[in-house]
Amino acid sequence: MNIRLALFFALTLNLLTTLPSQAASWREVGGFPDNGVKVYVDEASLEVDHDVIAKGWVRFEYAKPRQRDGMQLIGHSSLRMANCQDRRYWVSEGWGYLPNTAEPVRLYSGSQEWQLPAPDSESEVALDALCFEAKSLFDIVWDAARGGLSRLKLEVLKAGNAMGQQQ
Repeated sequence: MNIRLALFFALTLNLLTTLPSQAASWREVGGFPDNGVKVYVDEASLEVDHDVIAKGWVRFEYAKPRQRDGMQLIGHSSLRMANCQDRRYWVSEGWGYLPNTAEPVRLYSGSQEWQLPAPDSESEVALDALCFEAKSLFDIVWDAARGGLSRLKLEVLKAGNAMGQQQ
């Protein structure tokens, strides 16, 4: 009985962590205004590994429905990994949004390997957004790891040294 309960909770937790987060913190990061496409990154889902690999949910919203995977979608979200050093990405899962319904539909990735984004594509915007966010998170962590010396504290130290040299 305990094994079944543990398995149930493990599967439920896995499902909850793979679906686009209900407590997401979506922020618009770019898009294609001429085509009616907006791109968002879920800041709550971002994970960074050594300032090179960024992982997070990216959402695309369309002003008009678009054909994708045989369906007319008004948007889609995908969990992506971005190799910011090599400029490649990997889509591990995706969800599409149909007009007039709140329920997402599962999308399937055709490729299970690292890909290069086409220039000026949605994938390139998503890669750039994840890498920018990764750099921002890394800078925050790096500052904390260096002992919490903020730029202001460094300026105060520099000013103190300059005053000491003048005397």
